Amino acid sequence: MSLGRALSSYRLRIPLSLVAASALTALVLGSVVVLQTWRNVERDLVTTGRQLGDALATAVKPALRHDDVWRAFETLRASQGTLFDDRTALIVVDARYRVFAANKPRRFPVATPLADAGATYAALIDKLGAAPPETFSAFPDALPDRWTLLIPIRQDGVSMGALLLVYPDTLMWPRFQAIVGDAALSIALLMATLAPLGWLWGKRITQPILSLTRSMSRVGRDPPGDIRAPMVDRDDELGALTAQFGKMLEALKEKDALEARMVEQERLATVGELAGGVAHEINNPLYGLMTAVDTLRRGSADPRVQRSADLLERGLNQIRETVSALLVEARLDGHPLTRQDVEDVRTLATARYSSGVLSWDNRLQAPVPVPATPIRQVLLNLLLNALEAAGTAGNVACRVVFDGETLTIAVTNSGTAITPEAQAKIFRPPQETGGSGGLGLWVTHQIIRGMQGRIEVDSDESSGTTFRVELPVSGGQYRPANAAGSHRG
Repeated sequence: MSLGRALSSYRLRIPLSLVAASALTALVLGSVVVLQTWRNVERDLVTTGRQLGDALATAVKPALRHDDVWRAFETLRASQGTLFDDRTALIVVDARYRVFAANKPRRFPVATPLADAGATYAALIDKLGAAPPETFSAFPDALPDRWTLLIPIRQDGVSMGALLLVYPDTLMWPRFQAIVGDAALSIALLMATLAPLGWLWGKRITQPILSLTRSMSRVGRDPPGDIRAPMVDRDDELGALTAQFGKMLEALKEKDALEARMVEQERLATVGELAGGVAHEINNPLYGLMTAVDTLRRGSADPRVQRSADLLERGLNQIRETVSALLVEARLDGHPLTRQDVEDVRTLATARYSSGVLSWDNRLQAPVPVPATPIRQVLLNLLLNALEAAGTAGNVACRVVFDGETLTIAVTNSGTAITPEAQAKIFRPPQETGGSGGLGLWVTHQIIRGMQGRIEVDSDESSGTTFRVELPVSGGQYRPANAAGSHRG
């Protein structure tokens, strides 16, 4: 992914925006701190200079009154270094701006007009007026790159002169730099805390958006049933968008289910055409066989013949109803399922496959209120398939249980496991599986589904293959899916 494309994603834009906002806030805060610090240092320097000036003015006042130049000079020299360095000029002038004493006598000779010190001082005197002001004055730009403080010296309300403090404006730099350095360190620590917090908060904000984007990108590529809408418990626009996406997924699931039902109906129509011809060819000789069985029963009183005739009749009736099931028109009625019905299936299956070991567990006692014929057909199909899959050296286990609410049939064989790919289409009609399978499992699936039950398959190499049927029987009364007796699709 290119840098430009990555930055166009909200996954990075929102966290980076919060980090940038934190940095901008720190920059603005730092600028305000620097400006305010400069003003504070400047004000403090003026305040401190005034306090020192007042003290010096008081100290040199007797010398000025007694015209004691040396004493005034010593006072000025002694005060140098308390606040200001040797770049500071301390000048005492009389009421006519003549130099009385200075800490730099060569630069400001005694008894010379202050204006002789240069044009800038002459301009300063013009700004001050004919006589020194009566109050404290500060001039930040009267002299180039210099601050000038004027402290009047008065005696009994009469002006005796003034004390001038002239110092470079860079005098405040060391203190300013120290304060700004501490502030910069504090802001850097603040930024080091806010930037990660901004990044994490941005990631938290974008996480629901990214989850929704990932889910939406799967639409059209994956089945709607495999897509989950993100869980966003919020009342804002994102929560509303996620809720609408969830409704869209539900609508897509309903659409897919409708399409699946339509495909199933097409399957049934195709199989119905095939089954119609098969049923016609089977029914004609079937009725002849049933007549022969009836004749056999009437012609002999031998109990063994009667038992065999009963078994043949039940088997032929099952064939007849199975043919109807192929047409998907079988009525789900008939007598309730009994223990003997299940035992008949065992007899029929073992008569065809006598090899292998069959573990039989028929726990039915009283009749179960479900139609016996389709259940016999389901059990026979599953049992024949299991015996064939197990082979001569394999094992098959069959268990039939009714707990008062659910009829459960479980048939397990130790044959070769069924692959997951084959399991996914094991209950489809042969024309959809390449003709590799018969109609047995498809018919079984249609019967169970029409009876509101379910059938599952579980297969692996260690435990073998198990087909499990669960048919609900609520309140001891079975009610088919449609009262008309048809269980189409």
